Amino acid sequence: MKELVFEVMQEADGSYTAEALGESIFTQADSWDELKANVREAVQAFYFDSAAPASISFSQKLWKDAEHERRPYGTPDALLVSRTPR
Repeated sequence: MKELVFEVMQEADGSYTAEALGESIFTQADSWDELKANVREAVQAFYFDSAAPASISFSQKLWKDAEHERRPYGTPDALLVSRTPR
């Protein structure tokens, strides 16, 4: 594998989560610098017995908490599915 891409989300409390696309790697941190270090460590652990990807990149998506639902910034309310029981 040449490149491993992580989808990064900023949570409502300001912390970050990162999830690898195509692999079962997930980590979190309180700061961006800490998250990058945690991603490197998680990748090394995941590929402990095989060749790790040549590069790691990040795709950042910002999220906000709107009535206890996570959604991308700018998502119209009409596109959200209600989680309220009927």
